[in-house]
Amino acid sequence: YSLDETMRLALDGIAAYKNWTSYLRTTEAKASFHRTDALWMLGADASFNAGMQQRLAKFGVESDVVDAEQIAERLPLLSLDPFPLLDDECNEIPQELPPLSAVYEYGCGYLDPSACLSDLRDACERE
Repeated sequence: YSLDETMRLALDGIAAYKNWTSYLRTTEAKASFHRTDALWMLGADASFNAGMQQRLAKFGVESDVVDAEQIAERLPLLSLDPFPLLDDECNEIPQELPPLSAVYEYGCGYLDPSACLSDLRDACERE
């Protein structure tokens, strides 16, 4: 997502995944789109993440800037404890960390890669 071109490429791929049978020009496919959404934990503050949210919006991607409480509500099984910082003797070093901020992106997901490749092979053989 760092360049506009890669953003467009990713969004074109997601559009194909969401309309997989149409993309393959068939009525049957082994693969199907599984929506997962995405949580971008970039280690950035809320101001930076707001800029990321604006950039996503420019491409029609819906997202929210979220804090630790909102993440815990949406993803209750995700541990938000920071990874411990250790010294050379494996003693934990205390950390002064800023408040957690992240970007929650809606609508993304995946296709099963094996089923996807099988569908593409079938389409190539058919066409």
